[in-house]
Amino acid sequence: MSRRRIYLHAGMHKTGTTSIQKYLFDHSEAFEARGYAVFEDIEFGPFAERTGADRTNCFRLAHLLLRDAFGSPIKLRTGVRRYGPARRLGDIVRLRRMLRRIRCPNIVISAEAFCFLRTPGERALLRLAFAGFELVPVIFFRDSTDWLARQQGQLVNGVPDGYSAHALDFSPASDLVDYAAIRRLFGDGIYLDYEPIVAARGSVLPAFLEAIGIDPADMPAYGEYRDNPSAEKRDWSSLADQ
Repeated sequence: MSRRRIYLHAGMHKTGTTSIQKYLFDHSEAFEARGYAVFEDIEFGPFAERTGADRTNCFRLAHLLLRDAFGSPIKLRTGVRRYGPARRLGDIVRLRRMLRRIRCPNIVISAEAFCFLRTPGERALLRLAFAGFELVPVIFFRDSTDWLARQQGQLVNGVPDGYSAHALDFSPASDLVDYAAIRRLFGDGIYLDYEPIVAARGSVLPAFLEAIGIDPADMPAYGEYRDNPSAEKRDWSSLADQ
């Protein structure tokens, strides 16, 4: 008997993830009818509860695996700093129980924060959390210079007093855009280039559906979802050297 499969959509940020997560939330029943369970974020962990379509951004689950020392964007915005090893292992056990209760042959999990995993310890936690499943990473990469400028621009406008967006490295050599390191951590997977897909198709959603084995033509209203236009209207280039 073949193992059930988890499609782990790991971003990156600024590659149409909001559109994908909203589509997953809006059409979860259509996915389930085709044998795909859309996973909604765990309700445990150090972050406040979120509702609505935000539930398909599984950032709590991603932070269950992410090293405490890393200042992710959500940590910078909320001031949350540590998970703690005892709580982490207990919550991984809870997560595994949740996954085992899902009966669909395929599970779709999405969170941009998965793309921050780098260390051997995080890789071990990733394997532990999803043990017994075939793990298929799906990741969109964007031009690194453009990505760094846009991500920094968002953080500069969204970080509360007392926390600095500059806790993250936005230099051209930043680990944030070490795409080779991301590939090494996740191993075999589906890695896609954002810009040519959007240029050709207007959205990453059809490519995402194809990546997980679904014909977009078989899904409802997929052509109505576009990447966030507000993010594209602003010129972030002036922030690149800050």
